[in-house]
Parts: sequence; C-alpha cells; structure tokens
Amino acid sequence: MARWFSFSSSFSPSACGRCSLSAPWVPPRPSWPPSPAPRISTLAKSDVLSISVSTGSLPSRPSALAFGLRRLGATATATALCLKGGGQRTRCSAKDEKQDGTQQNLQVLQGEFPDAQPDELWRFARARWRDPEKALAMYAEHKRWRKAQGDPELLKRIYSKIPFGFVAAGKVEAVDGTKVMLVQGARYELMTAEPEEYTLAICHILDDIFATEEDRVTVLIDVRRGEGWPNPPAMKLLPFLQSCARIISAHYPERLSRLKLRRLAGRCL
Repeated sequence: MARWFSFSSSFSPSACGRCSLSAPWVPPRPSWPPSPAPRISTLAKSDVLSISVSTGSLPSRPSALAFGLRRLGATATATALCLKGGGQRTRCSAKDEKQDGTQQNLQVLQGEFPDAQPDELWRFARARWRDPEKALAMYAEHKRWRKAQGDPELLKRIYSKIPFGFVAAGKVEAVDGTKVMLVQGARYELMTAEPEEYTLAICHILDDIFATEEDRVTVLIDVRRGEGWPNPPAMKLLPFLQSCARIISAHYPERLSRLKLRRLAGRCL
C-alpha cells in the first residue's frame, strides 16, 4: 500500500540557512484507494522491441519514483533493433532466410527427383535449408532406405514382433489437429527385439497415421511403471533412444509437432 508522508518546514532567518520544524511531525492517514501502480507494456514486431512505461494518474504528492517518471514526460520508450555483424541492420528476419533457403533447396531437389511428390521434397528441403547438397544427400539416402530397411512390408513384419502396447496410435487428434502417437517405455522388453527393431516399429506406425505429406504428429511418452510390465531401467533404453534419433530424424523430417513426457492415468492401449 502506497503512503504519502509530508511535513511542513520553515527556514530560519539565521545566516546559516538551517531548516527547522515549525511543528511536531504527525504521520498522516494513508489515502485510499492508492494511486495506480506504473504499468509496463511490451510490443514485439519482427526486428523491433518496444518497451513503454506509463505512470497513469499520479497523486498530488508523488513518490520519488513517480516524480521521476513524471519528469521523464510520463512515458518512456526504449527500442531495440536487430543488428547483424558490424552493426549493420539486417533486412530479413531469420524466418525469411529459412524460407528462401527452403525454396532454393526445393528447386534443386525437383531438378534431381522430378517424379517425387513436391510436399515430400519440401520436408527434406526445409530440414537442410542451409545447404542444398546436404538436402540432396539426405533425400537420396531416404530413397535407398525405402527400398531396403524402410520397405513398408518389412516394417509391418517387424512391428508384429514388438510387445503389445509399446507403441500405438488411433483416430484421436491433438487440440492442434495433429496425429497422436503413444509410446509406453515400461513395456520395452530387452530380449524380444533389437533396439533398431523397436525404432522400425515406430516407423511403421508413422507410415500408418500420415495420410498426407502435411500431417504432423504429437508424441506422448508414458513414463510411469506398470504392474506386470518389464519396467526396464532408463539406461537400458539408451540404445533404443539413439536409434530413434538416428533413423526417425533422417527419414521423417518436419513431422514432429511436439513431444511430451507424461505419467498417464490408467492403462492406455
């Protein structure tokens, strides 16, 4: 609660000019309601950030802070501009730069793979937007993978080896309209399949839920333990996680919307 204190003073007629109190000081009753606190608002636009501080209605006897703000003209604005190397202002944001790089990569990929779907090429072009050569190499490796380890029929057979309930998806969608995939780590059985086979089983689910090249997925990882489940230690899952990082990121770029770790209630199949 803000309190405004005042006292009356008079100057002594003596040459020293000392100040003397004309009456004993008595603290006044606090005013109610107090004056509005200073408001701070922020506004960000691309490469400009503006910060404004306004005092609102100031009391007749303001505090030192309010008085200082009033002297500044009641509103102070600070503007920060994005600068790029040597103090030169950049004319395009990072987003624009990424879009330009993606479009350039897409043209290169379409020249090398004219029969491929443009939406599929766009995902690989965006994943390596800084380097067209890396985008070409990434997509060429993906085409080879689809003819070997990533063949849909082979992925389906591998999925049949995986413990029931380890990875699943259905018709349920997230609030943003993306597909949903559930992974229950406690169902991971070390001796049933190799870490890479668990990863390929996830690839089968991804192929099954993606109807178009524009579809994205929200991955829910249930971290709770389950009665009667294998419940392997977290360190035992490290090879599987490394396999996921290597295979899924290389062959399903720009597909992940978000990944969430949750302790889900009840058993989710």
